Amino acid sequence: MKLSELVTLVLRKPDQNLRLPIVVCEDNVYPDMSLEEARTFLPRSQKVVSFREYLFKDLVT
Repeated sequence: MKLSELVTLVLRKPDQNLRLPIVVCEDNVYPDMSLEEARTFLPRSQKVVSFREYLFKDLVT
């Protein structure tokens, strides 16, 4: 979806079409993605860091 298409869609029905997270990647906009779908846009290095933080959080507490 192009940004102009997203803006038109949101302006028509903002309560239905404007949901988080919104992913902007290169020339495309991906609105209303699940968190798992949005995770596919994260670099692998960030996924590794997040996973390690999650694991160590359980060990510390």
